[in-house]
Amino acid sequence: MTKNPTAFISYSWDSPQHQKWVVNFANRLREKGIDATIDVFETQKGTTNLYSMMADNIRIKDFVLVILTNNYKERADKMSGGVGFETRLLLPLIQSNKDKIIPIIREKDKTDTVPFYLQGVYYIDFSDDTKFEEKFKELLYRLLDVPIYEASPLGGIPNLRSMNSKELNDDKFNDYISLIPSFKKITDLDKNRFMKDSFEKMKKVFTKLLKDTKIKNPNFEYEQEDLTSKKVLFKMYIDGNLKYSIKMWVGSNFSKIDNINFSYGNMIYQGDNSMNEIVTCEIDSHNNLSLKRTMNIFSENESCAAEDIAKEIWKEIIHWI
Repeated sequence: MTKNPTAFISYSWDSPQHQKWVVNFANRLREKGIDATIDVFETQKGTTNLYSMMADNIRIKDFVLVILTNNYKERADKMSGGVGFETRLLLPLIQSNKDKIIPIIREKDKTDTVPFYLQGVYYIDFSDDTKFEEKFKELLYRLLDVPIYEASPLGGIPNLRSMNSKELNDDKFNDYISLIPSFKKITDLDKNRFMKDSFEKMKKVFTKLLKDTKIKNPNFEYEQEDLTSKKVLFKMYIDGNLKYSIKMWVGSNFSKIDNINFSYGNMIYQGDNSMNEIVTCEIDSHNNLSLKRTMNIFSENESCAAEDIAKEIWKEIIHWI
C-alpha cells in the first residue's frame, strides 16, 4: 500500500474513561501510519456541524471503525442521536462496501453489544485489555491489506485411484508398521547436524519469548548478541538495569559429539567452562534422534524436542528476573 490508509472512528460517549480509550486508540493507529480521526479531533479545530462532519468522514475515509458497546447498540437499534445518524449512513455500506466497516468489540457480552445491522459481520474483539497488542496487530493487517497468513504455492494434483476390496481388507494390518524396526545407522555427522539444528530452534524460541515479553512489559528490554554461528547471548533488563543473562552454545565438551550448553544467571563468565545445563543427543527406541537434559534436578530427564526444552528452561529462569 503506497498511501496511508484513512479511518473514521464511530463510537458513543458512554463515559470519560471510554472516550479516553477511544482517543488513545486513534492515536495508536496514527503512530502506525493510519490516518485515523474521531469527532473530538475535528470539533477542537473550531465550530463544526457534527452531522456534516460525520457524513463527510464516513463517505471519504477508507475505513469506518465502529467501537461497539451496550450503549452504542441501544442507540444504533433505536436510531437515536449521533450514533443513530451514523447508523443510517452505514446501512447502505453493508450492501455496497461491507469491507469498509470494521466492528470493534469493547465489552465481553457480545449478545448485547452488536447492533442489528452488524449481525454476522466479522468483528475484532478488543474486550480483553491483556490481548490488546495481539488484536491491534490483527487490525493493522486488515487496514494495511496484508494477509496475516501466507498461503503456500498450489501444488500438483496427486494421482489417486480408488481402493479395491483387497486393499481395504489389508488396512487392518497397518498397525504392524510400528513394529517394523529401522536399521538405519545414525552417524556422528547426523548427530552434530541435529544438535546445530536444535540450537537454532531453541534460539528462535527464546527470541520470540523475549520479544513478546517486551511487548507486554514497557519497562523490559533485552539484547541479543550472536557471538558466533554456534553461540548466542541474551541479556535482560528491567528499567534499564541488567537482571539476567542466558548464554547458549554448541560445543563438544571434549567429546566427538556436540552438546548444547547453557550458562545463565546474574553474572555470565566469558569462558565456556562454566555451565548450568547440558543438553545431549539421544537415540530413542525407534532409532530417531532426540534431546535430553542432563544437569537439571527438576526435569523429568526424558527425551524431548528442542522447542519443549527451551520453554522448560524459560519457565525455570523467568522467576529470577
